[in-house]
Amino acid sequence: MAQSIQIKSGAGNLKDTFRAVVLQQVQNNEISIKGEGNKSGLAFVLGGARFEIGDIVKVERGKGKWIVQDKPLPFHEITTIDHPTEKGLSGEPILRENRGDAFRIGNRRFYENLNDAAQDVSVWIFKDVIAETNYICQILQDGPQISGVQLSSKALKMLGGLGANLGELEKATETYKQSKKDADDAIDRTLQRQSEIDSQLKDDESRLENVRSQLDHWESVRKELPEKEKELGKINQALESHLERLHQREQATGDQRAVLRCLIPFDDEAEALKIAGQKLAGRVDESQLLSVHLALKHAPFTVLTGPSGAGKTSLLLEYATALGIHVTPVAVQPNWTGVQNLHGYADPLGGAHYRETPFSAALQAQVEYADANDLKAPLDLILLDEINLSFVEYFLADYLSAFETGQRYIQLATRNEVEQQLQGETYAWLRRGHGRISVPRSLLIAGTANEDHTTRSFSDKFRDRSAFLYVPPPNIEIALKSDKSQSENTHFVPRSAWERWQAAPRIIESQRRAIQNLAEAISALKLPFSVRTFKRALHVYADAEHLGQNAADALDLALSMTVAPKYAALLSGRQQEEQRTKFKELLHSNLRTLEVLTGLWPQTPKN
Repeated sequence: MAQSIQIKSGAGNLKDTFRAVVLQQVQNNEISIKGEGNKSGLAFVLGGARFEIGDIVKVERGKGKWIVQDKPLPFHEITTIDHPTEKGLSGEPILRENRGDAFRIGNRRFYENLNDAAQDVSVWIFKDVIAETNYICQILQDGPQISGVQLSSKALKMLGGLGANLGELEKATETYKQSKKDADDAIDRTLQRQSEIDSQLKDDESRLENVRSQLDHWESVRKELPEKEKELGKINQALESHLERLHQREQATGDQRAVLRCLIPFDDEAEALKIAGQKLAGRVDESQLLSVHLALKHAPFTVLTGPSGAGKTSLLLEYATALGIHVTPVAVQPNWTGVQNLHGYADPLGGAHYRETPFSAALQAQVEYADANDLKAPLDLILLDEINLSFVEYFLADYLSAFETGQRYIQLATRNEVEQQLQGETYAWLRRGHGRISVPRSLLIAGTANEDHTTRSFSDKFRDRSAFLYVPPPNIEIALKSDKSQSENTHFVPRSAWERWQAAPRIIESQRRAIQNLAEAISALKLPFSVRTFKRALHVYADAEHLGQNAADALDLALSMTVAPKYAALLSGRQQEEQRTKFKELLHSNLRTLEVLTGLWPQTPKN
C-alpha cells in the first residue's frame, strides 16, 4: 500500500499535479523528489516502478498522499545550448515562468524541445576567439547580424581602436563598392554590345548568303536567258499567229467585231460617255446612259425592268452602239431548265462537235481574246431578252456561283468529252482548260424583264447579285418627236480600256458614312442586311460622283439600281404597308429612287 508522506516546508499551496525531478530512490516504493514551486518530499510509486536520479515525473494528489506516474516525462535539463544556425555560439536560456513545454525548479531548467530552449536565449556568447573573429569579419563585409550576440571585452577593445578610422573606412568601402558597380556595369555593357555585334554579324552573314544565293540564281537565269528568249519569241509568234487567224476569221465570216476594230478606240471613260451622250441626244437621257454604264461595270448581271414598250431593249442597244460594243441578242425560252440551254453542250451521241448557241459564240470570242492577250479586241454584250420567261436560277445557276469568285470558272464540257470528241482548231479554246473556261469580264450580261402573268419572279439571291434599272413608260410627246435614226459610229471600247475602267473607285469617308447610315436605318426596319447590295451601292455611288455627278444625284442613282429594287421586292406583301411607308421615308430626298419604287409598287396592295 501507498504510505502517507510529508511534503517539506516551502511547498506552499500544493496543486493537484506538478512536475518534479527524482532526487533519490527510497525504500518501500517511495522516491525523493523536488518539484515545481520548490515543492520537495517523498512520493509513492505505484506498481513497483523504478526511476533514475534526474528523471522527470508527474506527481498527482492521491488520498492523503502524492502518487507518481509509472513513466518518466520526456524533459531534459538545459544549462546552455548551441545556436541553431551559427557555429561557435552558445547561450543560457532564461525561463521566466513555467509552461507546458518547459519548467524550472530552483535554478535548474527543464525543456521538452531543444528549439524551445534556443528561443529563450537572450544573450549569445562565442565559445572561442576564432568563431568570434570570423563573425566580426562577416559583419564588416555586410554579412547578416545575429540578434543577441555579445562580443568579448577583447573584441570590443579591438573594435574601439578601429573607431577613429571608421569614417574613412566607410568612405573607402563605399568608393570600392561604387567602383565595383561601375566596373560590373561596364562589363555588362561590353557583353551586351558584344552580343549585339555577334547578332549583327550573324544577320550580315545570313544576308550575304541570301545575296550569294540570289546571285547564283540570276547567274543561272542569265545562262538560261537566250533559251527563254527563244521560247518567248515562239510564244509571241504563236500569239501573233493566233491573233492573225482570229482577225482573218472575223473578216471571212463578216463578224461585226472586225468592223469595230477599225474604229477609234476609247481611252478616257468620261470622254467616252460624253461622246456617247452627244450621239444619243434626244433619244436617251444622260442619266439613263450613265445608269446602264455603271450597272454593267459593277454588277455581274444587269436587268432592265418596266412595262412592255418602255424601251428597255432599245436602251441597251443604243448604249452598246454608242460605245462600240458588240451585241449578241439571246431570246430566253419558257422551257429552259439548265445552263446547257444557254451555252450549249457537247454532242450527247458522241459526235465530234459542240452544239453551239449565240451565247457560247460570244463567250468563245472573249475567251480567245483573253487567251491571246488581245487587249485591242471589242467587248461583247449578251442581251437576254425577256430574261424571266424561265427561272433565271435554272439557266444561270453555274454563272451565279462562278461570278462570286475571282477566277469565274465555268465547266462547258467534261474532260472525257474534250479528249474524245472535241478535236481540231475549232475547239482549241475548250481543250486548253479541259472543258473548263474562265469567263472574261469583257463579256457583259444584261437582260430585259416584263413583270406580268407570263413571267417568273426573281429570287432574292439573283437580286443580290444583280443591278436592276427601272425604265418608266416613255413620254408620248417626246417619243413621237425623237429621231430614231442612228448617227455613224466612230469609236469602240477595247478590252484594255474596260479592264482599266473596272478598277475599284476611290471611296471617301462621306460616301462610306452615307451608305452605312442608310444600312443601319434599313436594319432597324427589321429587314435583312445584304452585304453585296450595300457594297455595290457604295461603289456605284463613288464611281458616279467620280464621273461628274454631284453627291446627291450620285447617291440617288446608286440607290435606284441596288437598294430600291432589292427591298421593294421584299416589301410587296399585303401586311407590309407600314414598312413600305417607313422605307419610302428613308429615301424621301432621292427622286429617281422614289420613281423606281412607284414603278415597282404601282398601287398599294390592299390588306
